[in-house]
Amino acid sequence: MTEPVWKIFPCIPVIQPIGTFFVAAINSKDLRQMCWADIRKIERGERDVEVISGIQRPLNERRKKQIAKYVRTVDASFPTGVIIAIGPDDASFDPERNTIRLRIGQSVAKIIDGQHRLEGLQGFTDGTFELNTTIFVSMETQEQAMLFSVINLTQTKVSKSLVYDLYEYAESRSPQKTCHNIARVADTRSDSPFKGRIKLLGTAEDKAKELITQAGFVEPILAMVSTDPLADLDHAKRSDRGLFQWGQRKIPLPTEGEVRAKNLVFRKMFLQDRDEEITKTIFNYFKAVAQRWPLAWDTIEPGLILNRTPGYRALMAFLPFVIFRLGLEQVPSVSDCAEIFAMVNLSDDEINTENFKPGSSGEAALRQRFMNATGITESEAWKGVGKAAQI
Repeated sequence: MTEPVWKIFPCIPVIQPIGTFFVAAINSKDLRQMCWADIRKIERGERDVEVISGIQRPLNERRKKQIAKYVRTVDASFPTGVIIAIGPDDASFDPERNTIRLRIGQSVAKIIDGQHRLEGLQGFTDGTFELNTTIFVSMETQEQAMLFSVINLTQTKVSKSLVYDLYEYAESRSPQKTCHNIARVADTRSDSPFKGRIKLLGTAEDKAKELITQAGFVEPILAMVSTDPLADLDHAKRSDRGLFQWGQRKIPLPTEGEVRAKNLVFRKMFLQDRDEEITKTIFNYFKAVAQRWPLAWDTIEPGLILNRTPGYRALMAFLPFVIFRLGLEQVPSVSDCAEIFAMVNLSDDEINTENFKPGSSGEAALRQRFMNATGITESEAWKGVGKAAQI
């Protein structure tokens, strides 16, 4: 019979109304081994704490993959760790040394909170990744479920606009920071077709005219700059800190095939620090929109969607194909874009929620209307590009 493995960790006892629990720094590999059985239950969505609390949270594979990418970045950090429950036979506290002795083995601990963080660390091999771990000893399952429900019902979701706004304070260049800066310029510059229309955090403009959220404005641009903004940001940080050899500092420019396959029409401009050209392209394109549909663009009227998020997203989905037609290596002029929109037989008042339903289906329908009216097709994006360039 294999002897049990025990490890001793410095810890801090914390006294609260629920009782005494302990906080320790534990290597993620040890935690995963201790919580193995509960992790399997999380994947199936059948943990005791979830069944009793009525909050079903099976493992979200997308979130797990996002965390797995994040933990490999140069600044990866989880200041808030995990909460586990462990039985009295598998843990003992030494009050004289302020240490806790834990058995390291399968099915020792149950995860109350932090399952996605722990699963995202699966396969982490870049060194030590400790998690500050809150340890409850001899905690009844009912109490675990109550704590789990309180944690998950009282969390406030962070606004996406706030996340993008915080990139203003980042020192390293990144797709997120570039797109945030474009949003600020678009909302404030006098020659912008979006002046005063974006709901920026920390501004006190006329709220009635702010028709597009900061996140709603940024996300379509970001998708044309990068397929992996987190990796680009991490690369920039590593480069700024001298962690690369000279030949690794620059990210390779995309091939024409990559640009067309993934609609990365702003990727090359971003990598060459040509943010002003990205901004000018967006300005010229939407100035042409404003010229073609002045009433729908300038009127704040319920039901009209061109100057709101659905219309903006549909137009941004159409923008790469306009650029493919006009040429990848130039900033399209207002007149060039206007010639394309002149082909679209839609009146101002027809661009409404009745004809284009709220949500992604309505946005897709409006974008397709632009495609059909101008004779632009998906396959046109590949015109003049050999099969070898397609990825």
